[in-house]
Amino acid sequence: MKVLYLLNHAGKAGTERYVETLVRYLSADGRVKPYFAYNEPGLLVERMQAMSVPCRQIEMRSPYDLPAAKVLANLCREWGIELIHTHYLRENYIAMLAKGRNKAIRSVYTNHFVLANSSLNRLSNRLMDRRQDRMIAVCNLGREQLVKNGWSRDKISVIFNAVDLDAWAGDRSDSTLRRELGIPEDRFVMLCASRFAHDKGHAYLMRSLKRLTELSDIPFTMVLGGDGELLEPTKALARELGYLYVDTGAIYRTVALRAREAGADPSDPEQVAPLLEDLDLRMDYGGDGVQRMYLSGRDVTETIRENEVSALASQVAALPAVREFLLDFQRKQAREHDVVMDGRDIGTVVLPQAGVKIFLTAAPEARARRRTAELLQRGQDANFDEILREIRQRDEQDENRPVAPLRQAEDAALLDTTNLDLKGSLEALLTLVRERLSL
Repeated sequence: MKVLYLLNHAGKAGTERYVETLVRYLSADGRVKPYFAYNEPGLLVERMQAMSVPCRQIEMRSPYDLPAAKVLANLCREWGIELIHTHYLRENYIAMLAKGRNKAIRSVYTNHFVLANSSLNRLSNRLMDRRQDRMIAVCNLGREQLVKNGWSRDKISVIFNAVDLDAWAGDRSDSTLRRELGIPEDRFVMLCASRFAHDKGHAYLMRSLKRLTELSDIPFTMVLGGDGELLEPTKALARELGYLYVDTGAIYRTVALRAREAGADPSDPEQVAPLLEDLDLRMDYGGDGVQRMYLSGRDVTETIRENEVSALASQVAALPAVREFLLDFQRKQAREHDVVMDGRDIGTVVLPQAGVKIFLTAAPEARARRRTAELLQRGQDANFDEILREIRQRDEQDENRPVAPLRQAEDAALLDTTNLDLKGSLEALLTLVRERLSL
């Protein structure tokens, strides 16, 4: 059987190694004749060529790239391909579109993630499902997520990832790892060799290690090896092993600032939605862990606290397009960091699986007093009556908006800080956290 392995990026991560292993072992007895096509070149191309596997580059700009589908269909005719094996959504869609031009093609999609697709992708999946021949999930939970993402259960098989034992064979008595890293001989050493990316879960690993030090007296060292876009953030997390505070309101304020600067009506989705397409929004933390917001490279941390921007933020936050756009942005922060996330829909929409949920509230008058004091301390004009009116108006808007309305999650603890000062509020919060985590 002639099998074409199709990948967007032919790098050196886990999926690429998975494909290389399949090619190496399935072609060993001659029953499978492998071919390889890719969009972005990398180490895997070199390894395929070293195994005498025919390779071809195909530009795949999007999952709906019809020219790419045409090229792929013609390539399958040229090579006599019987089966296309894809591994990511982009290539899978293109393979199914290619089947419309080449009826001899069959396709198998191996999904390597346990991630929820966007609402748009779920709709596309349901439409594409009739074209899909078979799918492979790498775990049982992955299969269930594929079904939730719009794919037919009867087309999905679970095949767990294999480990090439030969790659780990040999005498490790001459290992230099301890010596190179200065690890004492009496310490138990664990190694995690992985790309530093959010889907690998290094933050979860390090949280568990922090807990392990509290439960065990056995000295150990965890070595993290690899590269990737989250290498530096992971280093920072390893240094601190603390929690970052994420003020989601600041994110919406930044979008509101962008709307104001563009002269757009913050309540009009037709005026705001186009601004999201090229929105350069970034959140960062200094050495003190304080959140700072950047818009088009500018530090706007202080600007977004102006009363005018605060008033616009509630209007922007009511737009479904804005909330959908920022949902992944907020969840990304939680994937990459241990976070305390503050926002009006965090427990119900953004992070419904959060380990601890607290519905923090106070009487409008108490919040207005605190806000007035905060603005005056910053040297800004502040009118108590005006601020109280704005707070009540925002509460009403947020409680009654059709998308992600303000409400207490069923499993959230209620904490009313009306009669508490800052110290008392912090103590009450810590008590609730300890209770919920059984610390």
